[in-house]
Amino acid sequence: MVAERNFVKVDAVFLHGYVNENMYDILVWQNQGHGIMKMVNQFLDKDNDKKISKEEYTDDNSDATMYRNYLFQNISFEFLDVNKDGFITVEDICILRSGFYKI
Repeated sequence: MVAERNFVKVDAVFLHGYVNENMYDILVWQNQGHGIMKMVNQFLDKDNDKKISKEEYTDDNSDATMYRNYLFQNISFEFLDVNKDGFITVEDICILRSGFYKI
């Protein structure tokens, strides 16, 4: 995202970390939607309930708009709320990603 903003020149990105679990468990966790929701909730989940309401998703503040466009390509709330419970949750992301993996 820093490189896309064009405020600074970026030649490379160095990521450093360690794996605390086995790779299978990490991939399952990521594909079930936990990773994306952990990141998205930082910017869109204003009431910290670990789910995103339509009001939070469609908020016009600059952070919400930027991350909605960047992470969800401005996909409609109704499409992302797959289970139609009125919130975007880990369960919705898991359903959307289910075609990419088998557990």
